[in-house]
Amino acid sequence: DLVPVSMQMYPGNESEKPYIRKVIEEMKQRHNVSGKTIQVADKGLNCARNIYAAVKEASDGYIFSKSIHGKNLSEKEKKWVLLENDANVFSNYTDEKGNISFRLKSCIDSFDYSFKEINPETGKESVTRFSVKEKRIVSYNPNLAKKQRLEIMKMVDKASKFSTYKNIAKDELGDCAKYVDIITKDSTGKTIKPIIGLNKSKIDEDLKYAGYNLLVTSEIDMDPLQVYKTYHSLWKIEESFRLTKSYLDARPVYLQKKETIYGHFLICYLSLFLLRVLEIKCFKNKIYSYDLINFMCDFSVVNKGDDTYINISRNQSVNEKIKKLIGFSNLDALYLTKAEVNNFFQNCTLLDTWSTGFLKKQRKSGYIV
Repeated sequence: DLVPVSMQMYPGNESEKPYIRKVIEEMKQRHNVSGKTIQVADKGLNCARNIYAAVKEASDGYIFSKSIHGKNLSEKEKKWVLLENDANVFSNYTDEKGNISFRLKSCIDSFDYSFKEINPETGKESVTRFSVKEKRIVSYNPNLAKKQRLEIMKMVDKASKFSTYKNIAKDELGDCAKYVDIITKDSTGKTIKPIIGLNKSKIDEDLKYAGYNLLVTSEIDMDPLQVYKTYHSLWKIEESFRLTKSYLDARPVYLQKKETIYGHFLICYLSLFLLRVLEIKCFKNKIYSYDLINFMCDFSVVNKGDDTYINISRNQSVNEKIKKLIGFSNLDALYLTKAEVNNFFQNCTLLDTWSTGFLKKQRKSGYIV
């Protein structure tokens, strides 16, 4: 259900890659997880050390995305991404209108990995090499390809305006920096006046691979479509971050002490957890967390003083959704009696009692401190 069950905070100037290993190990111990845990993450957490920790140290699995660009793949692997013949067949998946939504192809092979690690006791660096039998899945989305090509050409257009080194010093290159070549030495190695040009090979490569994505997984028996759908469920986690930052005011943080910062994020985390429980368990995914927050912030009534109330809520579309799910036929009525308002509060109390009881059960189990 993608309900958040663990949170880890770490310094912003450190890599998140080691922390994912720590989070998963602590979570498995806390919840007595003895089965196989499969990590699903984007390329930001895809590194040889995390793969080694998952399949070699913990006997777990992974589904990671992997960058196609740069030195992340060999030339042979890059050619395979685009290759389509009798032995490399793409399967087409269409929408309701028959248009291609995305295409998939896969292969299974053994791939070599290595990583460097410093021994904390001796201070010496060692290299670990290992091999993993891996399924690799290439996806191609024509709509994404169109969008990415437009973004690339926009950056190329910006990069082409930097004709001199002086211009670059004055302006911010941003993402288009990868398309700019600055030559400061000639063929003999002698320092020359900087020459600015476009990195045409990089532009051609990015245009060629627009719309393509590569997924790597240890789950070789898993159907490629299932792997694709599992990976793309990450949007729900991204939505949780947006909810926490935008609607629950997790950021910016106007705090300095470590304890108060942790307390702030703990409140935000528990709020997100309860919102997801309400969305999934109470409303059966028929109403979203955004709607719940908007309803709670917007629904207001004013006491007229004669045991009647005026409903001053403005978001009628959200009220309509709540009304259908809960059965409050007069939720959007302009005038409400005291009995009707009390009925609203009674139902809210029941909901609050249910969520409080749920938390108490989790606290007794040791899941929430």
